[in-house]
Amino acid sequence: MMTIGTGIGSGVIMNGEVMYGKHFQAGSLGGHFVVDYKGRLCSCGNKGCVEALSSSFFLHKIIKDHACLSPSFKMSSQNYDFKEIFQLAEQGNRDALLVRNECIEIWGAAVINFIHAYDPEVVILGGGIMNSHKVIVPYIEERVSKFAWTPSAKVSVVVSSLGDYAALYGLEYCLRKKIKDIPNINIPQSLVNTANELSHDSGKKYNIENVREFYGDVCELIKQIKDTIWTEENDL
Repeated sequence: MMTIGTGIGSGVIMNGEVMYGKHFQAGSLGGHFVVDYKGRLCSCGNKGCVEALSSSFFLHKIIKDHACLSPSFKMSSQNYDFKEIFQLAEQGNRDALLVRNECIEIWGAAVINFIHAYDPEVVILGGGIMNSHKVIVPYIEERVSKFAWTPSAKVSVVVSSLGDYAALYGLEYCLRKKIKDIPNINIPQSLVNTANELSHDSGKKYNIENVREFYGDVCELIKQIKDTIWTEENDL
């Protein structure tokens, strides 16, 4: 799965299980696959990462640094988000079309890299930008069909059916199936409540403020898990 939004996220399911790797990072750093080693400096310190070239976080820099955009468009770089970029592109705005099409091309390159790295059956695209999936998916499908090395079978590219709630459902699964079995982990009650609600009501909807309330607890939980795992490794 690849999520496109403030950053570029990814995750891999292999043989029905989440891929974790030695340091619990396997499959999760898709936004930091390098697609242009001479490209823009990323927040991770590397150059030319997918995230640095095509995420919302870097959008103002993408616009400001673009050599082919009009001065007036660049002057408003701080005011644009991808929703407006896609709307302006749909109206035929030349500058917005350049930004939109180049970002889609980078997302397509990222998906091809993921396919070559993990050999998946399907690639699921999520994140807020996928509200424009009718423009994005056909283009990425065409790139995958043309450039992905998959001679034995076609890799499907689909949109996440869970939309903005995919992360919450993933959290519910981890709390119910995985995290509860790790010793010395104190799971915040708010996360337990959310997991219980999701497991009993898959149609429940959360507004953005509800989701933001869980963010701090999720970060604390991740820190606990990492500290526990690293402590256990160092004790071996």
